[in-house]
Amino acid sequence: MNALFDREAKLFLIAMTWWRQNGDSDRLGAQIILEIDMGTAVAKQDRIGARVPHEVYETLCRAAELTGATVNQFLVQAALKEAQEVIEREEVIRLSPRDWNWLLGLMENPPKPTPKLKAAMKRYQKAKRDDAGTAFSWES
Repeated sequence: MNALFDREAKLFLIAMTWWRQNGDSDRLGAQIILEIDMGTAVAKQDRIGARVPHEVYETLCRAAELTGATVNQFLVQAALKEAQEVIEREEVIRLSPRDWNWLLGLMENPPKPTPKLKAAMKRYQKAKRDDAGTAFSWES
């Protein structure tokens, strides 16, 4: 939010300086509104830089050329694709139909609690009672 405000303030100051020098106030008002509106519509972009050996750079340039993209476009597309695959691999659990049926069966008909599970639940309930009224929240 502050970066966008700073950009708008700079645009305004530039426009006001131009207006003082040239005195064309009607066009200036339209220009300020247009530039500020365009500034709010543009998504924030960040910069990524990397130093690579020349051979790696040449390979990237060749691949970008073959796909009809610039090196930057190629790098962003390839990195984004890999990032999405990593996130999916780490956040999505894939089960075979057999394992899915086994898990569903456990959820629909859970086994009776073992003595160890009952003891753990008692410890949990006690800890929850002991922490009541403190800043710590078990729900979050």
